[in-house]
Amino acid sequence: MGADTALNNIVEAVDKIKDSAVAQRRCFVVEVRGRMCGYLALMGGLATGLKEYTSMEERGHLHDLQSDVEKLVYGFKHGKRMGLMIRNEQANSVYTTAFMCALFEEEGGDLFDVRQSILGHMQQGGTPSPFDRNMATRLATRCINYLIEQADNGIIRRQLHRLAGQRY
Repeated sequence: MGADTALNNIVEAVDKIKDSAVAQRRCFVVEVRGRMCGYLALMGGLATGLKEYTSMEERGHLHDLQSDVEKLVYGFKHGKRMGLMIRNEQANSVYTTAFMCALFEEEGGDLFDVRQSILGHMQQGGTPSPFDRNMATRLATRCINYLIEQADNGIIRRQLHRLAGQRY
C-alpha cells in the first residue's frame, strides 16, 4: 500500500533532477526508499526514461560498476549532458550511494560533476494516488466482509470467550 504514491513522488523529483543535471553537465545518483527491494528504483527508472537499468540486487560487483563508469565517461566525452543512476537505499551495503558518487566523481574527472540526492521521506506522504486510494478501499471492504462472515459463523464469539477465559 502506498507504492504508487511513492512512485509518483519519485518520478516528480527525478524529473526535476534531470532538468538540473542537463543544464549543469552532471551525473546524479538518486537513492530511493525500498530497503533491499528494487521495485521502486526499477519502476522509477522506467517511468523517468532511464536508458539503462542495472539492479544492484542482481549485480553489484566491482567490474559491473567499472562498466557503468566507462559508459558514463564515454557518453560525456561524446556529447552526453546528463548521467543518472537510481538505486534503492539498501541495495548493497558496500557500494553505497556515497561510494558511487565518489567513484563517479573520481573517474569522471573534469567531464562532469556528481551529486547525490537521497529522496528518503520525501517520496512518502503527500496526497495518496487514486490507485492507492482505490486499493485501500478494496482491502478495507474485504476486511469488513471477512469480519462479518466470521461473526455470522460464530467464530468471533467463540474466540472472545476463549480469550476471556485465559489469564495473562
